[in-house]
Amino acid sequence: MPKYGRGMKVEIVDAIKKGKLKQPINTRDVEQFMNNNGWYPRKNFLNVFLANHSNPGHSKTYEKIFKSIGNGKYVLLEEIKD
Repeated sequence: MPKYGRGMKVEIVDAIKKGKLKQPINTRDVEQFMNNNGWYPRKNFLNVFLANHSNPGHSKTYEKIFKSIGNGKYVLLEEIKD
């Protein structure tokens, strides 16, 4: 059972697709969105969430859904937007 709604990844992607989160996003945007929904992930998890989901070398269990555009900002990969 996910800790954060339908799962943090699902909630963030859905928020971007619905325009609740404007791209590019950063860790602060994710934290604010989560907190506004009553979810309070640990800071260290928030700090690596976007990076882990954008780095193809990180882990095979982390789906790559973001692209880093520099300065701690990320956008949803084109193939995920649909």
